[in-house]
Amino acid sequence: MSLKNCKIPLGKKTFIPENISNDTKMKALTVFTIERFSCIYSFFNVEEDLQTGNFCKRPFDLFFLFLIKLRTGISNEFLSVLFEISDSIVSRYFTFVTTVLYEKLKLLHIFPSKSKVVESVPRQFYSENRDCRVIVARTKLYYDKQAHVRPEFISEEKVMVRVGTQWEPAVIVKRHSTPRSYLVKNKNGKIVRRNKCHIRKTNIQKNKELNPDYHDLGDERSICGNNTQDNGLYHSNNNAVNLNHNTSHTTSQNGYLHNNNSASSNPVYITCRSRNVNRPSRYDDYLL
Repeated sequence: MSLKNCKIPLGKKTFIPENISNDTKMKALTVFTIERFSCIYSFFNVEEDLQTGNFCKRPFDLFFLFLIKLRTGISNEFLSVLFEISDSIVSRYFTFVTTVLYEKLKLLHIFPSKSKVVESVPRQFYSENRDCRVIVARTKLYYDKQAHVRPEFISEEKVMVRVGTQWEPAVIVKRHSTPRSYLVKNKNGKIVRRNKCHIRKTNIQKNKELNPDYHDLGDERSICGNNTQDNGLYHSNNNAVNLNHNTSHTTSQNGYLHNNNSASSNPVYITCRSRNVNRPSRYDDYLL
């Protein structure tokens, strides 16, 4: 079949609402069934308003294009292929229908009054979002994917405060009147106001010192209990070092070596080849 003969049957199947064969296809395009699509178009009563644009397409087709764009979010270029118009015309259609519907719908009281919102909103949410009136469900679900509730702090709690790119120790003085801020005393004794995002919890609560770095734990073979002889451990020079009950390091049954002299006693993992794997020192002050 020649290309000319192919164009004849294709030209009869234009992309208009009447040519959508079933409700499944219509719902995929506009989220409405065929019957409900017609009812909504009649309810809005925008046909005369859409005719004022003097466009080549019918008002019914303009509304159809508008709903497809809202439902699928496809590009103007793709819509221009479906409706056989340029992408700039698609943009004009969409903007025009948006303006017409805005003028129609702004007269409807679709949002409750502020007093109604205050009565029904959760207290914790309202304390941090006093100006919020409406939450769009799709936007909130997308935000909640990676959103986390920030921890609360109490007075006299030791924390770490961000100063530039560094984290410095500080103490919570009290909560500020604003919902997400605290008054903290920095290491210089100065009281400053900081947001929650610049404060984090710490393991240091009672003037405890940080864990030593890996090089402060001694020689790896001197504290590893795998190669033993006569209750001794081998150094690299093959001299045995006796361990007594007062040693500062103990090995638990789960394979972790604990530094008893350390305030927080974070475990050091010993591999099967007697290699010590230490927690990075930059995490010593951070509560995981």
